[in-house]
Amino acid sequence: MSDKNKLHYYFKKSSISSHKALDTSSITAQGVNTIDTAILIETNESNNASSSILLSESSTSSSDSEYEIQDNENLKDKESASTTTTATATTILTTPTITTNDLSTKSSSSSTTSSFKRDPARGPEHAREFILLGPYQSVTSFPTVNHRHFCLNWYNVYKWIEYSETTQKACCFVCRFAYSPGQCDDAFTKNGFNNWAMAMNKFKKHEASIFHKKANESFVNAVKNNKDNMNVLKLINIEHKKATSENRNYLKEIIRTIIFIAKQGLSFRGHRENDESDNKGNLLELLEFRSLENELIRKKLGTVKYTHHSIQNEMLSIIQQHILSKIVSEIKISKYHSIMIDESTDISRHQQVSLVIRYTDDLFSVYERFIGFERASDKTGEGLFNLVIEWLNKLDLDIKNIIGQCFDGASSMRGSCKGVANLDVAEIVVPVRNNFGIVKSLYNLIEGSPKRHKIFDDLEKEAGIVPTTLKQLCDTRGACRYESLKAISSRYSEILSTLTLIDTGDSFILLLVIKTFDFVFHIYMMNEIFLITNILSKFLHGGEINPNIITIQDEYRLGSFYAVIDNIIKSIKERFDENYLSIVILCEKLFLTKTLLIQDDLTEIARFYNVSYDDLWAEQRLYKASFVLDEKKEWTLAKATKFFFQQNFHISLTTMNEILKILWIIPVNVCGCERSFSSLRRIKTYLRNTTGQERLSSLALINIEKDYQIDIDAIATDFVLKKDERKRIFLK
Repeated sequence: MSDKNKLHYYFKKSSISSHKALDTSSITAQGVNTIDTAILIETNESNNASSSILLSESSTSSSDSEYEIQDNENLKDKESASTTTTATATTILTTPTITTNDLSTKSSSSSTTSSFKRDPARGPEHAREFILLGPYQSVTSFPTVNHRHFCLNWYNVYKWIEYSETTQKACCFVCRFAYSPGQCDDAFTKNGFNNWAMAMNKFKKHEASIFHKKANESFVNAVKNNKDNMNVLKLINIEHKKATSENRNYLKEIIRTIIFIAKQGLSFRGHRENDESDNKGNLLELLEFRSLENELIRKKLGTVKYTHHSIQNEMLSIIQQHILSKIVSEIKISKYHSIMIDESTDISRHQQVSLVIRYTDDLFSVYERFIGFERASDKTGEGLFNLVIEWLNKLDLDIKNIIGQCFDGASSMRGSCKGVANLDVAEIVVPVRNNFGIVKSLYNLIEGSPKRHKIFDDLEKEAGIVPTTLKQLCDTRGACRYESLKAISSRYSEILSTLTLIDTGDSFILLLVIKTFDFVFHIYMMNEIFLITNILSKFLHGGEINPNIITIQDEYRLGSFYAVIDNIIKSIKERFDENYLSIVILCEKLFLTKTLLIQDDLTEIARFYNVSYDDLWAEQRLYKASFVLDEKKEWTLAKATKFFFQQNFHISLTTMNEILKILWIIPVNVCGCERSFSSLRRIKTYLRNTTGQERLSSLALINIEKDYQIDIDAIATDFVLKKDERKRIFLK
């Protein structure tokens, strides 16, 4: 906080305290000091602000102060028009000097409760409870005793006097406060005084007594001590509020820095983070850099800190939960959604499963939101299924609202035989599997060593061709396989020369193998197949090798080429059969053509998506009647959606609006998952290969979903409320 802000804060508080000050008359006693009632009330306000510390000699409560305000207001109201008539004379009362200004009054029920608590009839032991309120000087209808009654003006003359409405007698407040059995006059402490004919003489005599003077002096000292103590407490409270406010602002700066580093995909920690280290890691180095222009960070970084890696993990987890809560809220509003799942291996050889959820809003804007990474311990279809179900249950998402699923790489999720109905061709066709293993060994030998790669690179330059590298043979992506086989077929001669120059045991074996016709045939064959099928060759179904071999030509044609082609055809057929494309085609006809769908088609759509057939039939006729189709231009789903909005059909045609949303939500690829793996490779590098699973998922979510605005104040509040010690440091 700057000096200017500190002065503004100080004078603002002073102005408020000044505004609340009260003008009251003083309590005086013969031969002793004077007490200002305004001081008592101001002290009581300080006591309310610092009620956690109470002195045994001056304990009170804020409600008692409010009761005093109510009593004094009642006193003002009643004294303005009050006249008391007795049998012998009429006494005109003047307004007493004990008043309070600018204070709010309490209800009548609160006043009644206060009167009972402060009534002197309760005994002298209760006087200490109301040290800051002083004598209880009630205004009531005083009864007549022997042609005499209590005079209201005595409150002005004898500041110590108080009146009990219960016993209808007068008492001395200061003597009750300092009551000591056997040393004081019980008539003014316990029993009460009501001999009004002798009142003036008795009051003067009591006021001049030694015990009364000592009692009044004790009362004055107690009030002063209480005021001094309350001033100290007020200063302590102000300083505590100032310190906690600075600490909270510092905490928010740490959170802001953590969010920045996470969004950029940078590492947090350094190898050594002590004061002697030249590089303490991005978090500490960035905080120290910001402290050059931020006085608060410079002041708190060495004392409060809160930069430990466990604190980082906790803050990252809270930020992750805040982002996830927003995503889940949007998904629930959309109701329908699709899930996309893919898996990949990170630098630590852990199988990471990525979950992306696709949904749309009321304006048909489509969103694909990354949810997180989970490590797959069971790679079977059942294991992955249970993982996804548990994941969705944690997010409180209803699986009944899932209208589409897309799996890429997670092929074990598909099928009925342990989830594996779509096996890779390389795992089924034995010759292809064997030769793919040789391709992997070839890649590891040449590209696994910079020295060996340089030999291969130099041979490419000598041949006058553009240098390239061998590509790794991916187990799940057909495009990568095509690139890998293409590199080998196009650089076959250079690979042979490289293996000859390397001259090791492994290179000698590989050189012999790749010279065989079997290897060359399968590499060129699979290269041509992958060129044609490309992405559709990802998951191929199994088959058996025909044992009836006649010639060498028949062996390769039937055992390799036909086996691969059969698996590709079978895979394509089953992939499209299981996707219920007939329903999607019917829905497209519903929106993209002017022809009315027949009853059977509408019935199939209504049954499949569980909507009302009657509503769908009526809405179709209204939509088609307004439909304007330009045959010269291609009518797409995007154009149909725009027309749907222009006609306000999203409001009137609720059933078709629901089906249109479903069409937009159906996924066609898992690009969202692939992008999450790109983030995974940036976050979990070989220098950060020990990153925990929860921290990894939090960092990935913050890095990928950057467009979400993060409420730093809410993050700080959640972090502080987790532990009581933090409440003392960061909460006012």
